[in-house]
Amino acid sequence: MADRAVKSKLSYEEFLALLLEQEVAKKTDTSIQRRIFGAKFPFVKTIEDFDFTFQPSLNEKEIAQLATLNFIEAKENIVFLGPPGVGKSHLAIALGIKACAARLRIYFTTAQALIKELALAEKEGILVDKLAFFSRLHLIVIDEMGFTPVS
Repeated sequence: MADRAVKSKLSYEEFLALLLEQEVAKKTDTSIQRRIFGAKFPFVKTIEDFDFTFQPSLNEKEIAQLATLNFIEAKENIVFLGPPGVGKSHLAIALGIKACAARLRIYFTTAQALIKELALAEKEGILVDKLAFFSRLHLIVIDEMGFTPVS
């Protein structure tokens, strides 16, 4: 960076601003990557990767509206319904990735794993703590709803 600054004849202030911009960008990226890792997504998918021509019944404008994440602020639930293989998980994870990029706290799980986690917490006497953990999140993505019967 210093060599580039010398070659470009940057002033001290410009060089410092360049260094600070790079440091902020690196910290932001690290924070987003840490949130994505912490959310426990099974894979990373984005809205931009979604092939709307494969699923023409989806309204691309509605998905773009969801990608603004206004539903989180409004404390609304989003439910994607459809048969296997139509992109429900892709879109749910993509919205979660967007939320991570917005520096929100996200958690990904399957319905079955969530039920097991809550049952275990109840058995261990820490259900209140587990529920407190979930209450601090901005978004919980629950995949595979309806795949397993729930008693």
